[in-house]
Amino acid sequence: MDKENSPTTNPVSCPALPAALQNQPCLYRPEDDEIDLLDLLRVLIRHVRCVAAIIIVGLAGSIFYLFFSDDIYQAKATIMPVQGSKTINIPFFQQLKELDEIKNMLSANLPAVFQDTNTTTIRAVLQSRTFNIYLVEKYNLLPVLFDGYWDKKENKWIGGAQRQLNRQLTMREKIFGVATDFSKYTPTSIDGAELLMKKLKVEKSKPLNDWLELRFDDKDPAFAAAMLNKYIAELDYYLRNREIERAMANQKYLQELIKTQSNNDIKQGLTRVIIGQIEAAMYARVATDFAFKTVDSPLIPQQAFKPKRMQVLLLTFVVSLFCGIFVAFFIEYIGNARERWKQSERKEIGKLQH
Repeated sequence: MDKENSPTTNPVSCPALPAALQNQPCLYRPEDDEIDLLDLLRVLIRHVRCVAAIIIVGLAGSIFYLFFSDDIYQAKATIMPVQGSKTINIPFFQQLKELDEIKNMLSANLPAVFQDTNTTTIRAVLQSRTFNIYLVEKYNLLPVLFDGYWDKKENKWIGGAQRQLNRQLTMREKIFGVATDFSKYTPTSIDGAELLMKKLKVEKSKPLNDWLELRFDDKDPAFAAAMLNKYIAELDYYLRNREIERAMANQKYLQELIKTQSNNDIKQGLTRVIIGQIEAAMYARVATDFAFKTVDSPLIPQQAFKPKRMQVLLLTFVVSLFCGIFVAFFIEYIGNARERWKQSERKEIGKLQH
């Protein structure tokens, strides 16, 4: 064997060996652990077609997806709950120590009106199924939400066989996650409410946590802005009516209670409370900003919110590139493993022949 190609036989001490074997020839060469970047580049060059094919397939899939995806527009609005609202107080009864029983009775049976409408209450109402069903039924939104299944000329739902050919609603279902199969029956108000709940997003505003940001997604920008206006108007109507109904219920209870009292002082005190309930109901009817204020009204969006085509293509290219590099090195590893296995087989055969 040539000395230049033979491993080092000088008695160089190997730090990993025991002391008794320090003078033995060290066959370890540190340069064996070095990674040659040129070798890595050669691997990529040998498999450049595979890497390019993976990138092309990934980009083609993304383009196919973007071509059949509808543009989704997002309308936005910001509302601020009204703080510091009034609650019922009964100063007359607080001055009469002997009427503690009556005070406790009123406190237990009269729900407070004009309570602070916080962000949690507003979010709960907007995202409730009951409230969304009410919107669907009041504005007849089913033909609009499920327009792919609605025949505008005949004003009726399209038959099952014809529905399967409609791609528009199929993409809508994929985008918003609606997996209901309407091929056998027509959409219901519950189906419409669930779709509305997926389109509407209610989150706390980042600058101020006591503000709420409402967002509504749809392929029609005008419809998205109109729906947010409907949400705001109906939310105001719902909260006003809730307080008016409370005040009316309080009035009815107090009027029944005053009939059972013989003490004139108690009757006068109850009369004052009834007047307070009448004022509360009147305030709920005429107040401009009763439960919340609209800080930013919804506008018709001019640009699509998604899909973000450039971001999708760029992300697809980067992911496909890394996948192609991984596959290239994996193929190289498999090839080297096979070559080593063949060499070991040849050595074994050579030994057996000798």
